[in-house]
Amino acid sequence: MFDTPTSFNITSSIMRLFLLLIASFFICCSISLAQATISADDFYQRAIEFHDAGAYERAIDYYSTALRKNPSDSKSLYNRGLLYIELGKYHKAMLDFSGVIAKNNQDAEAYEHRARAAFLAEYYQNAGEDYSTAIRLNPQQSVLYLNRAMTYHKLGYFAAAQQDLVQAEQLNPSNLNLYLVHANIAADSGDFSKALEYYNKVIELDPNNVQALNNRGNIYFTKGINDVAFRSYNRAIDIQPNTDSYTNRGYYWLERGDGQRAHSDCMEAIYLNQDNADAYACVGFSKLQQGQADRAIAFFDHAILLNKEESESYIGRGKAYLLSQQADKARIDFNHALALDDTNVEIFYNRGIACQQLNDYEGAFADFQKTLELEPDHIDALQQKDRCLSYILENGDVLYHKGELIQAIQKDAPSKEQ
Repeated sequence: MFDTPTSFNITSSIMRLFLLLIASFFICCSISLAQATISADDFYQRAIEFHDAGAYERAIDYYSTALRKNPSDSKSLYNRGLLYIELGKYHKAMLDFSGVIAKNNQDAEAYEHRARAAFLAEYYQNAGEDYSTAIRLNPQQSVLYLNRAMTYHKLGYFAAAQQDLVQAEQLNPSNLNLYLVHANIAADSGDFSKALEYYNKVIELDPNNVQALNNRGNIYFTKGINDVAFRSYNRAIDIQPNTDSYTNRGYYWLERGDGQRAHSDCMEAIYLNQDNADAYACVGFSKLQQGQADRAIAFFDHAILLNKEESESYIGRGKAYLLSQQADKARIDFNHALALDDTNVEIFYNRGIACQQLNDYEGAFADFQKTLELEPDHIDALQQKDRCLSYILENGDVLYHKGELIQAIQKDAPSKEQ
C-alpha cells in the first residue's frame, strides 16, 4: 500500500542530488573560469596586500600563483625571496634570488639579499662572493661593506674585515649599524667588554634596537649576569616578538630550572621560525628536566635534523637515551658530540656513565680519568672512577689488556703496604 509514495521520495531525492551535482559542477567551472581571467598582476597586487599586513604565508601563496601564471615575473620572485628570509627559509630564498639574478645579473640588491640568506644559512663563502659582486655593482653602499666585514670575520679574514669596516665608516660615519657590526665582531671574538661597549652605544642611540638588546642579553648570560640578560630579552620581545629572544629567554628559564616556562618560550620561538634548531633543543632540555625522555628525544631529533654541527643537541639526546636506559644509543651520541667538541667535560663524564651501563668499565674508567684531567675537582667523576677501579681490580685478569689502563690502575691502586 505504501510502495508508491516511498518510490516517489527516493526518486525525488535522486533528482535533488543530481541537480546539486550539476550546480556544483557549474560553480567549480565558474571558479576555474574566474581564476583563468585573473591576471598575474592581480595575484601580485593581492600578495602585496598580505605582505604589508604581515600575513607572510598567504602572501607567498599569492606570489607563487602569480609566478605560475607568469614565470618571468621578477617582482614576485624577489618579494617571495624576501619573505622566505623573514620566515627563516634561507635555502628557498637563495633559490628565488638566484632566479632573479638569472634574469638580470646586474641587480645589486638581488646579490645582496642572496648573500644575506647565505650568511644566515652559514654559507659564508657564498655570502662573501655575493657581497663582493654587490659591492662591484654598487660601490657606494656602506651597508654592503658592513655585511661583508661580518662575513669575512666568520671566514677568519680578519684584516679584510677591518678594511671593510674602515671603508663603511668613510662612506657613512653616522651609520648606527657600524657600531652594531663592531659589537658583533667583538662578541664573536670573545671580547665581551668591547662588545658591551658597542651594544650599549647602539641602545643609547636607538633604545628599540632589538638585535642589540638581544645580543647584549647573550653577553650578560654568558658572563653569568642572568637577571640583566633576562631584562634585555624581555625588552627585545616587548618591542618585537622574535625567535632569537624567545629562544634565549627559554635558556634563561632552563638555567633557573623552570622547564615549563622554557618550553613555553621556545614553542613561541618555533612558531615564529620552524627552522630554529636551538629552540627545538631548548624544548628537548625542558622535557629532559621534567623526566620526559621520549619527548625530549623527539625534539632533539628535530634539532639535529636542522643542525648537525651543534654538540649540545647530541649531548641532550644522549642524556635522554641514558634516562630511557638506551646506553648504546647514548654512547653513539656522545661520540658525535666529542667529534664536535673534544674538550667538553660534560661529554666525557656522560659517556663514562653510558659505558658503565654497558658494562664497559675500561671505557668508563678512561672517560672519568679524562674528565678529571679537564676538571680535577669533578667530585662525581672521581667517585665513578673509584667504582670502576674497584670493579676492574675485582675482575682483573679478564680486563687487563689495555696498556694505558694498566698504568692508570697501577697509579691509582693502593700499595700492598696499605
